[in-house]
Amino acid sequence: MNGLKIVGRNNFEDNFSCIYGLIQGLHWLTEQDSFAPPEGRACRKLSRVFPDNDNWYQSKEDIFPEYGKWVNEDWNALYAFKEHSTDLAVWAKNYWNEKSRAEYISMFCEVVFINVDAAYWAIYSGNTLLLNTVKEHIDAAENCVLAAEPGI
Repeated sequence: MNGLKIVGRNNFEDNFSCIYGLIQGLHWLTEQDSFAPPEGRACRKLSRVFPDNDNWYQSKEDIFPEYGKWVNEDWNALYAFKEHSTDLAVWAKNYWNEKSRAEYISMFCEVVFINVDAAYWAIYSGNTLLLNTVKEHIDAAENCVLAAEPGI
């Protein structure tokens, strides 16, 4: 997987709405606090991966653009998989035990979004169209630094 690191622009929707049309039809795996809907609203498209544990949530429906404005902008990771290609419960269970999480992610994920300490967003994918679309979108933005990431 290759990636892009976006510094100086911490809003998920500002950075990635340009690819919402390209990430339709994927299955999503997120952590429990990946989204912060406004009061009275809920992320109804997400369900627990494990009934007795609320660390991981999944969706087999498109969550973007609807949830784009609710993405938590601090310490976040969103993992996307091709439809029916991966058992998300097995993947999530094995994730923490992997010696090389980067390699594990690269083997299964179509695209990954990571936010580190509200300092930057990174996108990783083997799909060059996704990365090039984001790069063109960010290149047009002011006060933003874009850095190529060699891989997740």
